[in-house]
Amino acid sequence: MRKLRKWVKVVLSIIILGTSIYIYSKTNTWGTLAQNSKFYEGLTVMSWLWLILVPVGGLSLLWEN
Repeated sequence: MRKLRKWVKVVLSIIILGTSIYIYSKTNTWGTLAQNSKFYEGLTVMSWLWLILVPVGGLSLLWEN
């Protein structure tokens, strides 16, 4: 795998963290809507998977080298 420049890593980190903050802010609303809709139920489950896996695993892999 090709080594990324530091500024690219910083930009990717900001994108990942910004996306995670947005998803976290919407999770409560989606969880409320999930009581009546299978779509929002799936969206809520995927959002929690994102919040658990991507910030920890993705940023670890990104900054590993």
